[in-house]
Amino acid sequence: MLGASYLSLQKLPDTPTFTVFGGAHVQAGMSTAFRVRATWLDANKPLDVRVHGVKVAGVESKVLAEGNPAIVRLHMPADLGAAADVVFDVEAAGRRSDVTARVPVLHSRGGFDVAPTSDASLPKTSADALVKLVPEAGHLVRGMDNRVFVQVRSPQGAPLKAVDVTIRHPALAGGETTKKTDVFGLAEFQLEGNRPSFRLKVSVERKSEVLATLEEQLVPAGRQAMFRGPQRIIAGNAEPAVLTLWKSDRRTFCDLLLGSVWLDTYRLSPTKRALDIPVGNLAAGRYDLQCYFNPIILGTTWATTPLHVTEGNGKTASWLDEAAAQAALHPDTLKALRDAGPPTERLESYLRALLLEPPLEPTAHAATRADDMATRADAWSTKKLWVLLALGGVFVLVLLLVFYLILQNIITTRDRMRQFAVEAADDGPIDDHDMEDLSVVPYRSREGLARTRGLVLVVLVGGTLIANAIGFLALMALIK
Repeated sequence: MLGASYLSLQKLPDTPTFTVFGGAHVQAGMSTAFRVRATWLDANKPLDVRVHGVKVAGVESKVLAEGNPAIVRLHMPADLGAAADVVFDVEAAGRRSDVTARVPVLHSRGGFDVAPTSDASLPKTSADALVKLVPEAGHLVRGMDNRVFVQVRSPQGAPLKAVDVTIRHPALAGGETTKKTDVFGLAEFQLEGNRPSFRLKVSVERKSEVLATLEEQLVPAGRQAMFRGPQRIIAGNAEPAVLTLWKSDRRTFCDLLLGSVWLDTYRLSPTKRALDIPVGNLAAGRYDLQCYFNPIILGTTWATTPLHVTEGNGKTASWLDEAAAQAALHPDTLKALRDAGPPTERLESYLRALLLEPPLEPTAHAATRADDMATRADAWSTKKLWVLLALGGVFVLVLLLVFYLILQNIITTRDRMRQFAVEAADDGPIDDHDMEDLSVVPYRSREGLARTRGLVLVVLVGGTLIANAIGFLALMALIK
């Protein structure tokens, strides 16, 4: 049994391990969100996890969350230092543990990690027009029908209206398409992201006069999900952001970002291709929303959009205001766009695409995997040591048994010699020397041998009983 136990200890048992994900920072005095994930240490398969409570900077709060992963929403105190210890009381597969995440803290409103695409400076050109291609998602999305904007401006930055824009590529119907720019110098066409890359040839003409040509390669990034339209949100209302999916059966995770801070995170199970994301009541300002299918990494399937939240007083909000605040447009272009008339849906969508930021990878603030592996290895080494000690104890008992049998054999032999002497004396006289060899010598140390045998027997029987009792309890514990 001990041998079988030792062999079974060669394979370590699988155990749950925990990871806490969130934004790169938390904001003091604001809400934030985390995702707590549990997986098997060896099989690496996800488990349902339950969060019983959270302690922030030593202050405990009852937060009950569960799922795969569990989403934990907190309000961070305003008096935090440069970093905060957030302790999660988590449980999965019968294991309950405290997981501590040390998170950097921001004390001013979170800024943007990457500057948005900027048209604030005008490139020098010898042509009569500046041409720019901007996909609605900021890039072509694989597997989706993409809306691509063409912006045409004068070399001074003013939009050129009513000019013909011809786009050529074999993926287009007939190999080319021609569009006319609106008052904002914008045209658009559709392009399905079903190729590794697209090298588009664009020419701009006015009354058969070629103003400019452009050859540009667009490479799809992300896939199967995108945000469409301006995505404006009015503070205080229930209007959600809308994510368009390629398929409606993919569990989706979305993060509401203020710079590098996760204000909230969502786990959604869509039933249709247009997925509503309830961002809730937000203060007026600029936010970002990103969605993806994997709970721990962005992978290649993601979508992102800025959100422009207004005051909710009925005022018409425009991405022109945000573009001006971000200095994303040349001043002459910005003035010309304002003078051209009320913003259209096309202009708003184009400006939103200009202000897109790349997605922010989830940050792993705490992971117990390395410690769990070390703890499990140490615990298993201790168990193996105890089993080896038990095997050593059994070996000692076997030696005692052999010693006992030798003593028993010696005493039995001497008793037989004594009996032989008695029988020999009955048959006739025996000289004194032979009598001493047959009767006195065998019994000279018999009393000591008998005591030694008795002691060995007590140790042997007692040790065997104790060893079996301990072995039975240890076996039950191992089986459990």
